[in-house]
Amino acid sequence: MIRLSRTVHDVATDASGIKGIGGIYRKQFFSERVLARHHKKYINWKEMFVILHAFVLWHKEWAGGRISRIGVITATRTSGPPTHN
Repeated sequence: MIRLSRTVHDVATDASGIKGIGGIYRKQFFSERVLARHHKKYINWKEMFVILHAFVLWHKEWAGGRISRIGVITATRTSGPPTHN
């Protein structure tokens, strides 16, 4: 059964073509450089990678809630063919 009263966790993440990844949740944040072996990967891959990184960091705090991540989902669905940055 779907519970409509779940806590919504607002998370913002972003990925750069070659610079790095970052995210913020409440007053916590991270910023990491992307390894050189990942520089030539599609930006869509990097956007999903940063979400995975955020999940690894904050998953215990998100238990029983739902994540507000519509921005990245929309961006990866509407961006057309992946391009290298």
